[in-house]
Amino acid sequence: MKPVDVRIVPALHIRPDAVSVMPIWSGVDRPISGGWIVTKKNVARLEKAIRDGVACPNATIVKDNYGNTFFKYDPVIGKNTNADLKKIGY
Repeated sequence: MKPVDVRIVPALHIRPDAVSVMPIWSGVDRPISGGWIVTKKNVARLEKAIRDGVACPNATIVKDNYGNTFFKYDPVIGKNTNADLKKIGY
């Protein structure tokens, strides 16, 4: 399953060139679950990887302690965003 959209928001509280990039899911109570804070130079590549379903593999619907549903996935992007994106072909 792939996210239906991507939300991109400035993360100025982190640093001036930081951006928060979050996958948006449908069919669940909590459409935003997780995301990454990256520099502006990596935003387009990360957005494409999310939209293609590559950055959020093995997505499954789970429930939190209150019974609300959200997507849990195995993120392939870690601390080294540029290197991790290259590793998955972006």
